[in-house]
Amino acid sequence: MDPHAPTHAKGKIVLATVSPISCSIVDMSEKGATLRVSSTFGIPETFDLVRVPEAITLHCRVIRKAPNTLEVSFE
Repeated sequence: MDPHAPTHAKGKIVLATVSPISCSIVDMSEKGATLRVSSTFGIPETFDLVRVPEAITLHCRVIRKAPNTLEVSFE
């Protein structure tokens, strides 16, 4: 099992065609995270997540999408 630890980190979803989208990283593990966004509309199935302020980049794949929440796995 891969337990997710709660976090209060901030992040940016980086997309090729639009400005980065701010998000909150609700919880995170070595294999994935839960992200809170204002809207999931237009967010593709894969993207890069930059954890702020550390500037750590993680490539993500969406595994579950709700109106304001994304569950992602890291690739």
